[in-house]
Amino acid sequence: MIRKPLAYLTMLLALAGTASCIDDKGNYTYIPAEEMFPVNISVPEAEENDNFLRGVKGDAFHVEAQVSGLEGGSGAYSFLWYAFPNISGVTTDERVELGTEQNLDLPSLTLKSGDWILCFRVTDNELGVFKESQINLTVSSSSFNRGWYIMKAKDDVADVDFFPDAYPAEGSEPTRNMIALAGCTLHGNPVAVAWQEYNYCHPVVDEYGTTNIELLEAWHFVTDRDMLVLQGGGDMIPLKDYDEQFYTPPTSHNPQAFFFFDTFNHQFLIDGNELYGVLGTAYKYVGTMTPKSIGKYTLKPSDHSYYPAIIPYGWSGDVVLFDNNGKGFYRYMPNSTSSNVNALSEYELDGETIDPGNMNADIVKLSGSLNYDGQTYILMHELDTDRYRLGKMPYGTSNLFESYNEVPAGSMLLDSEFMATPGVGDFVYFTRGNEIYYYRDAPGLDEREFKLFDVAADERITYMVCNSGWNGGNYLIIMTTKDGAWNCYFYLIPNTNQPEVTLPAEKVMSGEGVASRLMYKVW
Repeated sequence: MIRKPLAYLTMLLALAGTASCIDDKGNYTYIPAEEMFPVNISVPEAEENDNFLRGVKGDAFHVEAQVSGLEGGSGAYSFLWYAFPNISGVTTDERVELGTEQNLDLPSLTLKSGDWILCFRVTDNELGVFKESQINLTVSSSSFNRGWYIMKAKDDVADVDFFPDAYPAEGSEPTRNMIALAGCTLHGNPVAVAWQEYNYCHPVVDEYGTTNIELLEAWHFVTDRDMLVLQGGGDMIPLKDYDEQFYTPPTSHNPQAFFFFDTFNHQFLIDGNELYGVLGTAYKYVGTMTPKSIGKYTLKPSDHSYYPAIIPYGWSGDVVLFDNNGKGFYRYMPNSTSSNVNALSEYELDGETIDPGNMNADIVKLSGSLNYDGQTYILMHELDTDRYRLGKMPYGTSNLFESYNEVPAGSMLLDSEFMATPGVGDFVYFTRGNEIYYYRDAPGLDEREFKLFDVAADERITYMVCNSGWNGGNYLIIMTTKDGAWNCYFYLIPNTNQPEVTLPAEKVMSGEGVASRLMYKVW
């Protein structure tokens, strides 16, 4: 995350403004800044929290500023509160003015959810000088903000429990059954939950019959039988059910895999082994959305029958898919003028020719980290040789696999129930019953499999995945069920590139039903 870019910009402008004076000192009378404008600004609430504030979109937002030294100036002062998005490449056009009083008092915070720089400026209008304070501000969409979202099912109905980031600290109690709270029902078992921060394009017909496109925050909930889109914010308004998300709804009603590419706002769905997509738009290009991209899926016609997994590929918004019929990997490029799925080029790896479009193999297991910004490991079974190979696919590389090593016959990895891939490292975690192991992807080692620990014998593992990076921390996450209830264990991975975890679990979440998917929301 990029912090305080405006502070650096202010410094550069100040330096540029003084550069012309340096070689011409005889023409000026210099007055120290403290004498010309002896003003001091303090925002106690921010200073108590490491120069950080948080607000909820739509809620009242109040910030008190303390200003001293005004009696030393001209007596004609003005105040200004404004904000800039805390992102790279920000322009002055994105500045949002918020208030002109000493204290900021907004009945409703209207900034988009995300990170901002909140600025408070005091100006001496006669002298033309000012002093400014800058504060890091995170705006959340609603009370459902930073934290973990656990998707579970009970009695054929799926729902989501929210655990605030500070859980289990006092005052950070979970919110249960978000979907039911919105007055909705979602049948089936969990497939995916995703949060779209901005630019979900939703058509709204006004009183004159004119259709307008509103750009909204949105939740995507997907099960193996149904899908639902709810508007972000406190009201959680239903936007689209399953059929309303398609131009031509599939008869299968069988979502198998869903991936939301937040950088581009692309949505990818595999339903009934077919690929569907919604071409999104990036943060800076709101006006480029075409009428056919109003949050509805279009079938991407091809002769392929896809394995239920969607793998992000590089920095261009493309994804990789596996064709069960042709036994090969293909690349779908939503930003291209063609809607076809394209073959990947063959290449040489360790003296072997790898042809991604003709692997002649089946996928046994596939796993990537929750953030999908690290790597994906794919366990494959070659049909002609009866060998098993473990392919490592780093994010953002030109070739499909960085390594494609054979897994020895008899390896416990081959018949494991779950496999989990860390953000970095040449290893994967896997389960065998209630035992947790890791497998070293290193052909030169005689011993590659090592046991880490046991999960309680009376609990059944329902899901395992890794989370990596600042977005939620480095964890091996294991979900279990027992007697109609679920537990979710977060085991800290203290050292990247190393498989060892810290025992016991750093935090444990629990609830009713069977949990099998989760996500972390930053704001």
